[in-house]
Amino acid sequence: MMPSKIIFANGELISHNPTNGQEVGRVKVTDVEDVPLMVERARAAQGEWATRAVSERARRLRPLADHLYDLMEPVADTISRECGKPKVEALSSEIFPTMMHINYLADKAARTLRDEPLPDYWMTWLMGKRGRIVHRPYGVVGVIAPWNYPFWLMAGPALSALVAGNAVIAKPSEFTPLSGDWLRQLVAKLTLPEGLFQMAHGDGRVGAAIVKAGVDKMVFTGSTATGRRVMADAAQSLTPVTLELGGKDAAIVLEDADLRHAATGIVWGGLTCAGQVCASVERVYVAESVMEPFSRLVVEQVKALRVGEDLERSEIGSMNNERQMAIVQRQVAEAIAHGAKVLAGGAAGPGWFFPPTVLSDVPPDVELMRAETFGPVLPIQPVKDAAEAIRLANDSVWGLTASLWTKDVGRARQLAMQLNTGVVSINDHVSAAGCPDIPWGGTKETGFGRLQGREGLMTFVTPQAITHEALPLKRPWWYGYDRDSYRLFAGLMALLTTKSLGHKLRAVAGVLRHFDLRRLL
Repeated sequence: MMPSKIIFANGELISHNPTNGQEVGRVKVTDVEDVPLMVERARAAQGEWATRAVSERARRLRPLADHLYDLMEPVADTISRECGKPKVEALSSEIFPTMMHINYLADKAARTLRDEPLPDYWMTWLMGKRGRIVHRPYGVVGVIAPWNYPFWLMAGPALSALVAGNAVIAKPSEFTPLSGDWLRQLVAKLTLPEGLFQMAHGDGRVGAAIVKAGVDKMVFTGSTATGRRVMADAAQSLTPVTLELGGKDAAIVLEDADLRHAATGIVWGGLTCAGQVCASVERVYVAESVMEPFSRLVVEQVKALRVGEDLERSEIGSMNNERQMAIVQRQVAEAIAHGAKVLAGGAAGPGWFFPPTVLSDVPPDVELMRAETFGPVLPIQPVKDAAEAIRLANDSVWGLTASLWTKDVGRARQLAMQLNTGVVSINDHVSAAGCPDIPWGGTKETGFGRLQGREGLMTFVTPQAITHEALPLKRPWWYGYDRDSYRLFAGLMALLTTKSLGHKLRAVAGVLRHFDLRRLL
């Protein structure tokens, strides 16, 4: 019998393999009342950690890549069994990008977070200001990770936060606690201050406790509905948040695309992790002149995919949980009932397996085309031209990524700037998520803030401007106002900020008339 919900027993969280219902393992649930104490320990450790140079912090974390490589077999096995995803995807889409990210931080963090001189702006210089901008860590960062990529989407933000000088309290999804717990075990191998990285286990009550326990920054990856609750809780203490939420990504296939390449990339981009990816292809808009051959290629490839419980050989695993399975079933059934044509799949298999499904003629107002599906379903719709495709792609409350498929890269770049998404890929989809130097995040209800790249590191620091005066003179705007002060400053304003020559000439005369050197002494 497949477990239908999260199971707690004797203070433990029991994790199950969604493909067969077998127990994967157990972790101890964190008591909500202990979370504030965890934050206190983290804050004590963070103070000393923040005094170290960025280069040293990165050096301390770098061995993590080797530790992860040494343990990749059991880590990949845990991820695969907890998520129900093929084992090769656990390796290629979670462990590999984590190792790349560790090396990116070691190579780039010190340069990215180094102090910067104040911008070389003449008005700042004229006011006598010199100085630097330093990048200070927030303090204690809370990271709540989702169940679809439970290792990578925890490791990426958590390790960036650590390198930036923060302490971290991390919480894996209650559906995939063991995958997240591997990060705790790996970090424990490093020589870090005690309490700098801690992990809390449990359901949404534990996540809410982290937000409310006085952390200085929150990073949440998950559903838009839960993201709203995180933001509402954080608003009570004005805690800044970074949110990476839902998506309804569109792929646009233009008339000059390499159709086989496009079909291959879109099938993978829509169905990897059984479509349970925030950046999955969930809508495909195809130039009507190539709709028939493109659809044929997609169906051919989808029908050849191996689906099943043997996660070392299958290409499509199961849905992760009963709730997500029900959403996919409901959306597909509604679309079919309203006239959608089934080109492949369409009917749920045993357990939580939903076959990779291709639909056409889907009405634009059904849930499948409007709401996030998060399942192995590809609706393909013809469009008359690129303009219609762009309009339809933008017609969504989400804006994570989109892809354009064409041989004309120059044209694609121009079209990309019309798409209201955080990332646009040309002749690929999803893969940018694994590139550590590409900023990742979205627009609209997908959330805000960026992870990865320079922008991702800057997510975990706050700029502090430290200025000094070039000359130790009394500032003319300090106290000592008299009847000439207003006219003096009106003249200075005109001289420095207006473009009119007449204004400037009158300003010079006014400044000379009202200026007194004693104002500076």
